[in-house]
Amino acid sequence: MVKRFLILILLISQSQALDFHSLKKRIVEYVGSLDHPNRDTSNTFSKNLAIAGEAHHTTITIYSAGLAIISEEKNVTLDHGGNVKLMYKDVPSKVDLSSVSMIFDHNVTLYSQKYAYDVVNYESLLRRYVGKYILYIGEKGDKKQKKATLLATNPIIVKDAKNGTIFTPYKVFFENIPEDMAVTPSLFWDLRTDATSLVIKLEYLTHAISWKSDYNLYLKSDKLFNLNSWITASNHSGASYKDAKITVVTGKVKQVKHTSDQNKTIQAEIQPQPEKIDHLQDSNRSRYSAYVIPHRENLQNKEEKQIVFIRKKGISYAQYLLNEKVYRFDEENLTKLSFSKVLAFKNSQTNHLGISLPQGVV
Repeated sequence: MVKRFLILILLISQSQALDFHSLKKRIVEYVGSLDHPNRDTSNTFSKNLAIAGEAHHTTITIYSAGLAIISEEKNVTLDHGGNVKLMYKDVPSKVDLSSVSMIFDHNVTLYSQKYAYDVVNYESLLRRYVGKYILYIGEKGDKKQKKATLLATNPIIVKDAKNGTIFTPYKVFFENIPEDMAVTPSLFWDLRTDATSLVIKLEYLTHAISWKSDYNLYLKSDKLFNLNSWITASNHSGASYKDAKITVVTGKVKQVKHTSDQNKTIQAEIQPQPEKIDHLQDSNRSRYSAYVIPHRENLQNKEEKQIVFIRKKGISYAQYLLNEKVYRFDEENLTKLSFSKVLAFKNSQTNHLGISLPQGVV
């Protein structure tokens, strides 16, 4: 009865300039949407979806234990204020969710946060469309796609929307990607705001970002050498970062240890925060040293990148032989000593250095 009434209203509204072809199409689309199983009306936030843009003002602080702090900002434009589902994409798969902290530049009431790591692929789409409409072709060579309800995924079983037959089709297709499903791991926030644009500052900890240092010594004479070194940053976090300010920190960072009882935690000893310095200076008052790379870098996922670190020339040194205390005895009872050649230098500003050198391979 309701459908007939709606159709009558549409016919009356189009009486001045009636286009039966477009009218029929609109009626079919509207009536079909009334009981479409793919429509998600349970969450009012989903009706106003907003997606944050590209990150900027990115900073990465990498600790020696394969842990990094990420800080970045993103802008987002909303269709209108009110209840909003906000999608923040490109969050690493190795993120520590308990560390996520966000700041909005306008008043926002945050209701919930969801981390979606079931990214778009054929298997994940099949799982999400169980019980919903999909398109299919029955046999190889069919050109017309038909509509069916997906009943199972392994094997794929569908129920034809027209005649109700149940079978396994030749190939299935999806009408769209669910709004809360991302191409990359993403955060989804259900929030309320009167603003139509937001600036979001996000900070979080992530694992699988690490660094190491390598040194090349070029002996120019018996007394002087040049020192070239690299910082090798390794990113396997699941996210890529553009135009980032990178700081590397020496020293072991202790974290909270979770016990088998999920409701209890044991707090490890809190260590002092590192004193940030540039890559030409150092502080000996802390167990930590921080080195700021003086230029911004891109750090892609699944990438190891070498970044110029220390370049020094004319460093004076001395060399000597070191007995490693390895003794061997031959038949004549003579001791054979083993020596290593050692190169030693003073790490001071007067010797063109004066900076802590992180442990690395020379």
